[in-house]
Amino acid sequence: MQVLRSVIVPIDDDAWLCDVEFDTQIRDVVKKEKVSPQAEQLIEYVSRKRKQNHHDDQFFVLLSAAVDPHVHYDDPGFSWREDFYTGTLSAAFGGVTTVIDMPCTSIPPVINGTNFSHKLDEVKSKAVIDYAFWGGVSGIEFDTVDVRKNMQELKEKGVVGYKTYLISGMDAFTSLSQEQLEQVGLITRELDMLVAVHAEDRTLIEEKRSKFIDNGQNSFMDYCAARSVEAETRAMQTVIRVAQKTGAHFHIVHLSSKQGLELIREAQKKGVNITTETCPHFLAFTQEDFDQLGSILKTAPPVRQEADRDALWAGLIEGAISFVTTDHAGCDYPREKSTGNIWEDYAGIPGSELMLPFVISEGFLAGRIDLCILQKLISTNAAQLYKLDVSKGSITKDKDADLVLIDVIADTHITAKELHSKGKYSPFDQWKFQGKIRRVYLRGKLIIEDNIYVGRKGEGQFLYPKRM
Repeated sequence: MQVLRSVIVPIDDDAWLCDVEFDTQIRDVVKKEKVSPQAEQLIEYVSRKRKQNHHDDQFFVLLSAAVDPHVHYDDPGFSWREDFYTGTLSAAFGGVTTVIDMPCTSIPPVINGTNFSHKLDEVKSKAVIDYAFWGGVSGIEFDTVDVRKNMQELKEKGVVGYKTYLISGMDAFTSLSQEQLEQVGLITRELDMLVAVHAEDRTLIEEKRSKFIDNGQNSFMDYCAARSVEAETRAMQTVIRVAQKTGAHFHIVHLSSKQGLELIREAQKKGVNITTETCPHFLAFTQEDFDQLGSILKTAPPVRQEADRDALWAGLIEGAISFVTTDHAGCDYPREKSTGNIWEDYAGIPGSELMLPFVISEGFLAGRIDLCILQKLISTNAAQLYKLDVSKGSITKDKDADLVLIDVIADTHITAKELHSKGKYSPFDQWKFQGKIRRVYLRGKLIIEDNIYVGRKGEGQFLYPKRM
């Protein structure tokens, strides 16, 4: 049995100084005194306690380790960009002990049970942390195979849900029409699953992109104009209509705009079964940052304006946005980010390693959210949505001892070339985050200590979501 003494733990809507006992699971949480979950008061409390006890290595914050439910680790098939070892290793250094990998950026894509089994066989010996899989539905399936049969197989294999696109640049994983999305929604409701949607309007984007390319327009602002807020909101309106018609649970991935958030709020108020997420890059950057960062900042959808960034923070605080995730998608940098053509530069950034440090610093310690909201946004809510909360998501008796020990007094300096993903780049390069991860535990085993990996490749386990 291990014990972490005098750690500050968010429990429900309060924070407590606790002793936490654990082996592979949490065995007891002994409350000692209530602590303010607000950053300013908590920092004052930690400073005072350390001074009284003459120790700088006590009174850490203890969180249930982060869940990153939207990653592209590209294995097998595109492993020159990322593989499951480097992807999960980078996540571990960032205090993430559970990831959910997307179905579309591996070969073959995870669109049926056979492909699922192939992927699992390829990656299970590489995983540093625990993981689950998304299944997917591609437009090319509708002409040649039984879509429902494939979706049933994927559910039986253990996927958390089905990823779909309303615009796609992948030959093996094509986008869906509204009619096809409706079919998926009806099947998904029958199977009691959920559908995640990349919501950008294909027609609008392709028309603008073709026009700009024909006119020789090749700037980041041209790219942003093609993949506009209108393209996002038009696609979201399609998804909302389908959700209303089918009664299925739809989840909008990587929400980027204030207008999109307003659509989510309105739909949720009407009882539509729809949820959403956002990413650190949308919470940190605007299009004005491209002058300094170039295509390092290119994502799909792109970052927006200051008003969008502020609205997304508000959506997280109020709960309209369920959690923060990364859309981790690294590439062969600098080659794939430096083609000289904005339309050809790779759209994606590696993010798993910096998600938790970012939200600790710019969310909690910056005073935007309290410690309890922090825990929900980086772990609890995603674990609940994807039915992994039988073992993940909170520091609760009998759940896995997935733990992150954080020093709120120290700082973390980000150097992109020292990150552990294959792509050694980040728009957060040279940022200084408040707070520092000291230790990370996976099911009670120490795997990161003072920025040194002490775990073992292959000890991550596949997670099956709980079913009714």
